[in-house]
Amino acid sequence: MALTRAFRFLGAAAALALALAGCRPNDGLPKGGAGPLVRARPDQAVLLRYQFAKDQLLRYEMSFKLRSDGETVVDERLRAVIYQLCLGPLPNEGGSGEFYKLNIIRHEIERVKKGRTATGKEDPTVNLVRNVEPDISPNYSYDRELNRNFFPCDARGNFGWTPRAKFHRVAYDSLVYLLPVLPAGPVAAGATWGAEIPVYVGPDYYYGQEGYRGGNDFPLKFAGRVEQVWARGPERYVQLSWTVDGAFDTHQYADRFPLDFHGRRRLVQEVRGSGRATFDAERGALTAKSGQATVIFTSWTRVTRENQAKWEKATTRHTLSYDCRLLAKDEPDPAPPGGR
Repeated sequence: MALTRAFRFLGAAAALALALAGCRPNDGLPKGGAGPLVRARPDQAVLLRYQFAKDQLLRYEMSFKLRSDGETVVDERLRAVIYQLCLGPLPNEGGSGEFYKLNIIRHEIERVKKGRTATGKEDPTVNLVRNVEPDISPNYSYDRELNRNFFPCDARGNFGWTPRAKFHRVAYDSLVYLLPVLPAGPVAAGATWGAEIPVYVGPDYYYGQEGYRGGNDFPLKFAGRVEQVWARGPERYVQLSWTVDGAFDTHQYADRFPLDFHGRRRLVQEVRGSGRATFDAERGALTAKSGQATVIFTSWTRVTRENQAKWEKATTRHTLSYDCRLLAKDEPDPAPPGGR
Protein backbone atom coordinates (compact mmCIF):
# COMPACT_ATOMS: atom_id res chain seq x y z
CA MET A 1 0.00 0.00 0.00
CA ALA A 2 1.78 3.12 -1.18
CA LEU A 3 2.09 6.10 1.12
CA THR A 4 0.17 9.10 -0.23
CA ARG A 5 2.54 11.88 -1.22
CA ALA A 6 1.39 15.02 0.52
CA PHE A 7 3.62 17.83 -0.63
CA ARG A 8 4.58 19.80 -3.68
CA PHE A 9 6.51 22.84 -2.57
CA LEU A 10 10.12 21.62 -2.35
CA GLY A 11 10.84 20.98 -5.97
CA ALA A 12 14.57 20.48 -5.51
CA ALA A 13 15.40 21.12 -1.86
CA ALA A 14 15.63 23.78 0.77
CA ALA A 15 16.82 25.55 3.88
CA LEU A 16 14.78 26.04 6.91
CA ALA A 17 14.79 29.00 9.30
CA LEU A 18 12.23 28.65 12.03
CA ALA A 19 11.75 31.86 14.09
CA LEU A 20 10.89 31.19 17.72
CA ALA A 21 8.06 33.00 19.39
CA GLY A 22 8.52 33.25 23.16
CA CYS A 23 6.73 30.79 25.45
CA ARG A 24 3.84 32.34 27.28
CA PRO A 25 3.10 30.84 30.72
CA ASN A 26 -0.34 29.55 29.66
CA ASP A 27 0.57 28.00 26.29
CA GLY A 28 -0.70 24.41 26.33
CA LEU A 29 -1.46 24.55 30.06
CA PRO A 30 -4.80 23.37 31.55
CA LYS A 31 -7.38 26.09 32.01
CA GLY A 32 -8.85 24.51 35.15
CA GLY A 33 -8.05 21.95 37.80
CA ALA A 34 -7.81 21.70 41.57
CA GLY A 35 -5.48 24.49 42.61
CA PRO A 36 -3.00 26.71 40.82
CA LEU A 37 0.04 25.66 38.81
CA VAL A 38 3.34 26.66 40.42
CA ARG A 39 6.92 26.61 39.21
CA ALA A 40 8.57 23.33 40.15
CA ARG A 41 11.69 23.48 42.32
CA PRO A 42 15.02 23.11 40.48
CA ASP A 43 15.67 19.79 42.25
CA GLN A 44 12.39 18.34 40.91
CA ALA A 45 13.69 16.94 37.64
CA VAL A 46 11.18 15.16 35.40
CA LEU A 47 11.61 12.51 32.71
CA LEU A 48 9.89 13.35 29.42
CA ARG A 49 8.64 10.35 27.47
CA TYR A 50 5.76 9.80 25.08
CA GLN A 51 3.45 7.21 26.60
CA PHE A 52 2.38 5.40 23.45
CA ALA A 53 -0.07 2.53 23.86
CA LYS A 54 -1.96 0.27 21.46
CA ASP A 55 -5.17 1.90 20.15
CA GLN A 56 -4.24 5.27 21.67
CA LEU A 57 -5.65 8.08 19.52
CA LEU A 58 -4.45 11.67 19.86
CA ARG A 59 -5.99 14.46 17.77
CA TYR A 60 -4.33 17.80 17.13
CA GLU A 61 -5.93 20.81 15.52
CA MET A 62 -3.36 22.38 13.20
CA SER A 63 -3.24 25.65 11.32
CA PHE A 64 -0.53 25.84 8.66
CA LYS A 65 0.57 28.57 6.25
CA LEU A 66 3.04 28.32 3.40
CA ARG A 67 4.44 30.84 0.95
CA SER A 68 6.69 29.68 -1.90
CA ASP A 69 8.64 32.39 -3.70
CA GLY A 70 10.74 31.51 -6.75
CA GLU A 71 9.89 31.82 -10.43
CA THR A 72 6.29 31.82 -9.28
CA VAL A 73 4.69 32.85 -5.98
CA VAL A 74 2.24 30.55 -4.20
CA ASP A 75 0.39 31.24 -0.95
CA GLU A 76 -1.36 28.40 0.83
CA ARG A 77 -3.45 28.29 4.01
CA LEU A 78 -4.46 25.00 5.64
CA ARG A 79 -6.56 23.94 8.61
CA ALA A 80 -6.54 20.28 9.57
CA VAL A 81 -6.90 17.75 12.36
CA ILE A 82 -3.97 15.39 12.79
CA TYR A 83 -5.04 11.89 13.81
CA GLN A 84 -2.19 9.99 15.48
CA LEU A 85 -3.15 6.37 16.17
CA CYS A 86 -0.74 3.98 17.88
CA LEU A 87 -1.05 0.50 16.38
CA GLY A 88 1.09 -1.02 19.13
CA PRO A 89 4.76 -1.77 19.81
CA LEU A 90 7.08 -2.72 16.97
CA PRO A 91 9.45 -5.69 17.43
CA ASN A 92 13.04 -4.43 17.40
CA GLU A 93 15.06 -7.62 17.52
CA GLY A 94 18.76 -6.94 17.93
CA GLY A 95 18.14 -3.20 18.28
CA SER A 96 18.24 -0.86 21.25
CA GLY A 97 15.11 0.80 22.58
CA GLU A 98 11.49 0.15 21.70
CA PHE A 99 9.60 1.56 18.74
CA TYR A 100 5.87 2.05 18.32
CA LYS A 101 3.81 1.95 15.14
CA LEU A 102 2.22 5.36 14.52
CA ASN A 103 -0.45 5.74 11.87
CA ILE A 104 -0.71 9.48 11.13
CA ILE A 105 -3.47 11.01 8.98
CA ARG A 106 -3.96 14.68 8.17
CA HIS A 107 -7.71 15.29 7.92
CA GLU A 108 -7.94 18.62 6.12
CA ILE A 109 -10.76 20.98 7.03
CA GLU A 110 -9.92 23.93 4.81
CA ARG A 111 -7.23 24.58 2.20
CA VAL A 112 -6.92 27.74 0.12
CA LYS A 113 -4.14 28.05 -2.45
CA LYS A 114 -3.37 31.16 -4.49
CA GLY A 115 -0.63 31.54 -7.10
CA ARG A 116 0.98 34.22 -9.20
CA THR A 117 3.23 33.69 -12.22
CA ALA A 118 6.56 35.40 -12.87
CA THR A 119 4.72 37.94 -15.05
CA GLY A 120 2.35 38.80 -12.20
CA LYS A 121 -0.67 36.96 -13.57
CA GLU A 122 -2.95 35.60 -10.87
CA ASP A 123 -3.74 31.88 -11.06
CA PRO A 124 -7.24 30.69 -10.14
CA THR A 125 -7.69 30.15 -6.40
CA VAL A 126 -7.78 26.47 -5.47
CA ASN A 127 -9.98 25.21 -2.63
CA LEU A 128 -9.25 21.54 -2.09
CA VAL A 129 -9.18 19.33 1.00
CA ARG A 130 -7.84 15.79 1.34
CA ASN A 131 -7.23 13.12 3.93
CA VAL A 132 -3.58 12.19 3.50
CA GLU A 133 -0.65 10.59 5.28
CA PRO A 134 1.97 13.33 5.73
CA ASP A 135 5.31 12.82 4.03
CA ILE A 136 7.62 12.50 7.04
CA SER A 137 10.07 9.80 6.07
CA PRO A 138 10.69 7.11 3.44
CA ASN A 139 10.87 4.69 6.38
CA TYR A 140 7.29 3.57 6.77
CA SER A 141 5.72 0.14 6.70
CA TYR A 142 2.37 -1.60 6.48
CA ASP A 143 0.41 -3.51 9.09
CA ARG A 144 -1.41 -6.20 7.13
CA GLU A 145 -3.67 -7.18 10.00
CA LEU A 146 -4.93 -3.62 10.56
CA ASN A 147 -4.60 -2.55 6.90
CA ARG A 148 -2.77 0.63 7.88
CA ASN A 149 0.57 2.25 7.11
CA PHE A 150 2.73 3.33 10.01
CA PHE A 151 5.92 5.18 10.95
CA PRO A 152 8.20 3.66 13.63
CA CYS A 153 8.78 6.11 16.49
CA ASP A 154 10.37 5.75 19.94
CA ALA A 155 9.37 7.31 23.27
CA ARG A 156 11.67 10.31 22.73
CA GLY A 157 10.08 11.17 19.38
CA ASN A 158 12.87 9.75 17.21
CA PHE A 159 11.48 8.34 13.97
CA GLY A 160 13.14 5.07 13.00
CA TRP A 161 15.31 4.55 9.94
CA THR A 162 16.58 1.52 8.08
CA PRO A 163 19.88 0.63 6.38
CA ARG A 164 18.06 1.22 3.09
CA ALA A 165 17.20 4.82 3.99
CA LYS A 166 19.03 6.33 6.96
CA PHE A 167 17.19 9.64 6.82
CA HIS A 168 13.85 11.45 6.93
CA ARG A 169 12.36 14.20 4.77
CA VAL A 170 12.09 17.96 5.19
CA ALA A 171 9.04 18.71 3.04
CA TYR A 172 5.79 20.58 3.56
CA ASP A 173 4.66 19.96 7.19
CA SER A 174 7.11 17.14 8.06
CA LEU A 175 8.89 19.20 10.75
CA VAL A 176 5.61 19.39 12.67
CA TYR A 177 6.04 15.66 13.34
CA LEU A 178 9.85 15.33 13.47
CA LEU A 179 10.25 17.98 16.19
CA PRO A 180 10.93 18.07 19.05
CA VAL A 181 13.23 15.25 20.14
CA LEU A 182 12.85 14.79 23.91
CA PRO A 183 15.88 14.82 26.25
CA ALA A 184 17.64 11.57 27.15
CA GLY A 185 17.34 11.96 30.94
CA PRO A 186 15.36 13.83 33.61
CA VAL A 187 15.38 17.64 33.25
CA ALA A 188 14.51 20.77 35.20
CA ALA A 189 14.03 24.38 34.15
CA GLY A 190 17.09 25.69 32.30
CA ALA A 191 18.31 22.25 31.20
CA THR A 192 19.62 21.87 27.65
CA TRP A 193 20.21 18.86 25.43
CA GLY A 194 21.10 18.05 21.85
CA ALA A 195 20.34 15.50 19.15
CA GLU A 196 20.92 14.92 15.46
CA ILE A 197 18.15 14.09 13.00
CA PRO A 198 19.26 12.63 9.64
CA VAL A 199 17.29 14.37 6.88
CA TYR A 200 17.24 15.38 3.26
CA VAL A 201 15.29 18.25 1.77
CA GLY A 202 12.59 17.95 -0.86
CA PRO A 203 10.72 15.14 -2.58
CA ASP A 204 13.66 13.52 -4.40
CA TYR A 205 16.70 11.82 -2.91
CA TYR A 206 19.73 11.96 -5.20
CA TYR A 207 21.19 8.52 -4.58
CA GLY A 208 21.34 6.34 -7.68
CA GLN A 209 20.84 9.22 -10.10
CA GLU A 210 23.43 10.29 -12.66
CA GLY A 211 26.13 8.13 -11.11
CA TYR A 212 26.01 9.76 -7.68
CA ARG A 213 27.94 7.78 -5.04
CA GLY A 214 25.84 9.28 -2.27
CA GLY A 215 22.85 11.47 -1.72
CA ASN A 216 21.85 14.83 -0.30
CA ASP A 217 21.25 13.75 3.30
CA PHE A 218 22.84 15.62 6.21
CA PRO A 219 22.48 15.84 10.00
CA LEU A 220 19.96 18.38 11.26
CA LYS A 221 21.36 19.44 14.64
CA PHE A 222 18.74 19.89 17.32
CA ALA A 223 19.36 21.98 20.47
CA GLY A 224 16.60 21.92 23.09
CA ARG A 225 16.00 23.87 26.27
CA VAL A 226 13.53 23.56 29.15
CA GLU A 227 12.06 27.02 29.60
CA GLN A 228 9.85 26.23 32.60
CA VAL A 229 8.33 23.35 34.56
CA TRP A 230 4.89 23.86 36.06
CA ALA A 231 3.64 21.61 38.87
CA ARG A 232 0.38 20.78 40.62
CA GLY A 233 0.47 17.66 42.76
CA PRO A 234 1.73 14.85 40.48
CA GLU A 235 1.08 16.93 37.34
CA ARG A 236 4.04 18.36 35.45
CA TYR A 237 3.77 20.61 32.39
CA VAL A 238 7.11 21.29 30.75
CA GLN A 239 7.57 24.19 28.32
CA LEU A 240 10.26 23.52 25.75
CA SER A 241 12.04 25.54 23.11
CA TRP A 242 14.47 24.40 20.45
CA THR A 243 16.57 25.37 17.48
CA VAL A 244 17.68 23.27 14.53
CA ASP A 245 20.59 23.88 12.20
CA GLY A 246 22.08 21.96 9.30
CA ALA A 247 23.24 22.32 5.72
CA PHE A 248 23.97 20.38 2.59
CA ASP A 249 26.41 21.69 -0.03
CA THR A 250 27.65 19.61 -2.95
CA HIS A 251 31.07 21.25 -2.47
CA GLN A 252 31.14 20.11 1.17
CA TYR A 253 30.08 16.57 0.21
CA ALA A 254 32.12 16.51 -2.98
CA ASP A 255 33.08 12.82 -2.73
CA ARG A 256 29.43 11.80 -3.13
CA PHE A 257 29.28 13.06 -6.72
CA PRO A 258 31.17 12.36 -9.96
CA LEU A 259 33.93 14.83 -10.76
CA ASP A 260 32.17 16.20 -13.83
CA PHE A 261 29.14 17.11 -11.70
CA HIS A 262 31.06 19.88 -9.91
CA GLY A 263 32.05 21.43 -13.21
CA ARG A 264 28.45 22.01 -14.19
CA ARG A 265 26.30 22.23 -11.03
CA ARG A 266 26.29 23.24 -7.38
CA LEU A 267 23.43 22.73 -4.93
CA VAL A 268 23.12 24.32 -1.47
CA GLN A 269 20.40 23.47 1.06
CA GLU A 270 20.49 25.24 4.41
CA VAL A 271 18.16 24.35 7.27
CA ARG A 272 17.77 26.51 10.33
CA GLY A 273 14.88 26.90 12.67
CA SER A 274 13.32 27.00 16.11
CA GLY A 275 10.08 26.17 17.85
CA ARG A 276 8.26 25.81 21.14
CA ALA A 277 5.94 23.30 22.78
CA THR A 278 4.32 22.28 26.04
CA PHE A 279 4.62 18.66 27.20
CA ASP A 280 2.30 16.98 29.73
CA ALA A 281 4.79 14.70 31.51
CA GLU A 282 2.15 12.80 33.48
CA ARG A 283 0.12 11.98 30.37
CA GLY A 284 3.16 11.62 28.11
CA ALA A 285 1.91 13.85 25.29
CA LEU A 286 2.41 17.27 23.76
CA THR A 287 -0.46 19.66 24.46
CA ALA A 288 0.66 22.50 22.17
CA LYS A 289 3.32 23.19 19.56
CA SER A 290 4.02 26.06 17.17
CA GLY A 291 6.73 27.56 15.01
CA GLN A 292 7.68 29.42 11.86
CA ALA A 293 10.12 28.43 9.13
CA THR A 294 11.91 29.66 6.06
CA VAL A 295 13.19 27.10 3.57
CA ILE A 296 15.65 28.13 0.87
CA PHE A 297 17.13 26.14 -1.99
CA THR A 298 19.92 27.63 -4.11
CA SER A 299 21.42 26.11 -7.25
CA TRP A 300 24.11 27.17 -9.70
CA THR A 301 24.20 25.76 -13.24
CA ARG A 302 27.02 26.30 -15.74
CA VAL A 303 25.62 27.27 -19.13
CA THR A 304 27.11 28.41 -22.42
CA ARG A 305 25.54 31.34 -24.21
CA GLU A 306 27.02 32.92 -27.34
CA ASN A 307 30.16 30.83 -26.88
CA GLN A 308 30.66 32.12 -23.34
CA ALA A 309 30.37 29.90 -20.28
CA LYS A 310 28.88 31.34 -17.11
CA TRP A 311 27.13 30.28 -13.91
CA GLU A 312 23.42 30.98 -13.54
CA LYS A 313 21.94 31.12 -10.04
CA ALA A 314 18.40 30.22 -9.03
CA THR A 315 16.87 30.58 -5.56
CA THR A 316 13.55 29.38 -4.22
CA ARG A 317 12.32 30.44 -0.79
CA HIS A 318 9.58 28.74 1.21
CA THR A 319 8.18 30.37 4.35
CA LEU A 320 5.84 28.46 6.63
CA SER A 321 4.21 28.74 10.03
CA TYR A 322 2.18 26.30 12.09
CA ASP A 323 0.28 26.09 15.34
CA CYS A 324 -1.04 22.87 16.92
CA ARG A 325 -3.10 22.10 20.00
CA LEU A 326 -4.24 18.80 21.49
CA LEU A 327 -8.00 18.25 21.32
CA ALA A 328 -9.77 16.88 24.40
CA LYS A 329 -11.25 13.38 24.10
CA ASP A 330 -14.82 14.71 24.14
CA GLU A 331 -14.08 17.70 21.91
CA PRO A 332 -15.42 17.40 18.36
CA ASP A 333 -13.27 18.06 15.33
CA PRO A 334 -13.47 21.70 14.21
CA ALA A 335 -16.11 22.29 11.55
CA PRO A 336 -15.22 23.42 8.02
CA PRO A 337 -16.23 26.91 6.86
CA GLY A 338 -19.99 27.23 6.79
CA GLY A 339 -20.38 24.16 9.02
CA ARG A 340 -20.41 21.78 6.07
